[in-house]
Amino acid sequence: MDIKEITSSKELRIHTGEKSFYFFVIYYFSKHLRYKKMAKYHKERCNEAQRTMNIYCEGHRESAKTTILWIAFEIWKICYKKCYFICNVCNDAKKAKALNFIIANELFSNEKIDEDFWRLFQKKKLQTDEDFMSEKSISEFTTTNWIKVKAFGMGESLRGELYNHKELWFVRPDHVLFDDIDNTKNTKNRRIINDDLIFIRQEIFWWMDSNWQVIRLWNVIRQHGRNPSQREAARVNKKRIVFETFIYWEKGKKSWTPIWERFVNTDEEMEVEHVKWNMVTSLESKQREEWSNYIQNWVWTPMMPWETIIDYEMIKYWNAKDFDYIRMGCDPAFSTKDASDAFWLVVTGHKNVSWVMYYYVLYCLKLTWVKKKQNTAEQIVENLYKKWNVSRIVVEKNNWWQYFADWLIRRDLAVDKSNTSKDKLTRMKEHEGIFQRKQVFFAEWTEELIDQLIEFTWEDWNEDDLADAFMHSIDQEWWIDVLF
Repeated sequence: MDIKEITSSKELRIHTGEKSFYFFVIYYFSKHLRYKKMAKYHKERCNEAQRTMNIYCEGHRESAKTTILWIAFEIWKICYKKCYFICNVCNDAKKAKALNFIIANELFSNEKIDEDFWRLFQKKKLQTDEDFMSEKSISEFTTTNWIKVKAFGMGESLRGELYNHKELWFVRPDHVLFDDIDNTKNTKNRRIINDDLIFIRQEIFWWMDSNWQVIRLWNVIRQHGRNPSQREAARVNKKRIVFETFIYWEKGKKSWTPIWERFVNTDEEMEVEHVKWNMVTSLESKQREEWSNYIQNWVWTPMMPWETIIDYEMIKYWNAKDFDYIRMGCDPAFSTKDASDAFWLVVTGHKNVSWVMYYYVLYCLKLTWVKKKQNTAEQIVENLYKKWNVSRIVVEKNNWWQYFADWLIRRDLAVDKSNTSKDKLTRMKEHEGIFQRKQVFFAEWTEELIDQLIEFTWEDWNEDDLADAFMHSIDQEWWIDVLF
């Protein structure tokens, strides 16, 4: 149904009766849906949420699962007093608090809700709209019709939570929502995942009463994460509903036509649709923005533990002879112990073509044993610096970087430090696009670096410091060298 077909709360009640969640969403939240029509799966989710106690919902990015099943659904329950104590659980409590703020703001400022249900949230100290809520997050609040909403992070137990209701005395939680418990960072370690699953079972599910409603809005980062485990448990339980909605298909029905009309495949289609409606998005533009993440976020194919980030097909060889400038990446380590880290060096040429930077790996070297001694390593680096006419040496900031950088500076070499707090997996993902866009080329004698790059996986770390030195050689702000 068109959102614009219902124009007043009176018509809302004529169509559906006053307690239909689906038409509540259409009427009160049309401004948040970013498109004229809702998808078929939106109606199915709304209907099931209204009559089913346990829902597990997976959906592609921007499928409105948070807008509908978190924000709108909780506000609907607050308006009609369908629950008394709402608990919102996220991996990071900050996100839950930020969503609490959105709910409170909607209860305060939505004119349609205010007209039909009176103002359901009022900050006591502030009376004017201009002063309303200077903060951007709320840990917990109580509505004017005595519904409590509280935010939790992973590890914060719901056990023993009680709310002193004005009329009902002490009330336990009766609505629990989980949203995006898994992310790229917290799904690397299976022990942490297992600990979190035990916590959810023992500190949340174990204490639930039969009248608790549980909504799970989760995504799949890896197949062994918290979310897939909960999904499989939901599938075998007849009292739970599982929604799996992809950008191109619904369960049991696959096609390559987007199932929500606010998405189109190409930029050309988007330009045509923008003439008719507003807020149409092309999946072609999403692919450009997200690259490999598009497969996970939209088509919903999680990365497997054994899959690599850089495929062999991405490796290209170079025949260029001139470069705008050349950089050397260093991952220093000094020791003669066999088990200690090696000292890694990668020399990379940079060439700017029409404001697109291309990278040419000219040389790579692994220093071990006595070659890692200070004087020897300094001499090797200086020789490579002069041989390849290097403009900058980028030294990774680790236990040895300060000493080594000072030693190189005394030899009158240009040195920069790479001060990154990101893990190698995150940094490799950030550089994946330049391989996919064919901006990286290798010399035939750099096979050791090539092997490390194509063997770099999500969980099997192997030897990867040469790949790290390569990233140091390319991740500086290249336009500074070009312009100045």
